[in-house]
Amino acid sequence: MPPTSTLSPSRFLDEVARALVDAVGDPSRVGIRLAPLTTLNGCVAADPVTADTAAAQRLGEIGVGYIHIAEADWDDAPDMPAAFKQALRRAYPGVLIYAGKYTALRARDALQAGWADLIAFGRPFVANPDLPERLRNDEPLAEHDRATLFGGDARGLTDYPAYPHNQEQPS
Repeated sequence: MPPTSTLSPSRFLDEVARALVDAVGDPSRVGIRLAPLTTLNGCVAADPVTADTAAAQRLGEIGVGYIHIAEADWDDAPDMPAAFKQALRRAYPGVLIYAGKYTALRARDALQAGWADLIAFGRPFVANPDLPERLRNDEPLAEHDRATLFGGDARGLTDYPAYPHNQEQPS
């Protein structure tokens, strides 16, 4: 049985963020990733809006450079409500980066709405080496092969082709 701790998640986050700032020396060079609706290993808070908004406010007071919000992205994951994102924006004055099931349209909407400063694309970048161009041109995205994702060799990591019109034709 793993040891238990009486340290609350909010106190733990505060101590870790402050230790990182002390170690780096510049709070603007520290970023923290939060995953508000992720249920991995039972980690979801009873009230994620309250818990994560308070966390964002604390991180703003500490002065961390950015918060990276990992939205749940499994197939039946709940969408993160816009009101939650707006609450995080009000609570945190720094850079907010969101990731998780974003399309070009969702990314543009998020940026225009003002609750996101940047949108991160992780797995879509693996399967789409030309992702920025595909997003810019509203081209279809290739799906990644989950079975080979980060498997330790080039297969499934560097072997996805660019969108057909981006490939040079033999002369």
